[in-house]
Amino acid sequence: MAKANIDRIVDIAKRRGLVYQSSEIYGGISGFFDYGPAGFLLKEKIVRYWREFFLHSEDNIFEVETCTIMPEQVFKASGHLKDFIDPATQCRKCNSIFRADNLVEECTGQFVEGADAAELSRMISEMQVRCPKCGGELGEVRVST
Repeated sequence: MAKANIDRIVDIAKRRGLVYQSSEIYGGISGFFDYGPAGFLLKEKIVRYWREFFLHSEDNIFEVETCTIMPEQVFKASGHLKDFIDPATQCRKCNSIFRADNLVEECTGQFVEGADAAELSRMISEMQVRCPKCGGELGEVRVST
């Protein structure tokens, strides 16, 4: 989906009171969103239908609710701290940073999960993947842990 289309959808969602980025006026928090009046009602309706379909149709399925933000020990135990990596690339023109594997998949349609930094850099270069914001050249892929 083109960046302009996403921006248009976000604009409509804000104007209609569906969803807002959390703490947006202070720069926002990546991945956190607040529901407006219409968004809250829509979300509740979807959850209600989901519960009716999946939970109320079976006698042996139970619903639980757990914390979303967890202590570091949980991520150590799951292996996320030791083995989790995010391959990132930065635009040389506008300095925007992107998750390299997601960008390659979006631009080429190829599944690249598990590819190392060198392979992703090669694919970005060979397939001429450009910055989605400004069309600039992307730098080498780095891995942050």
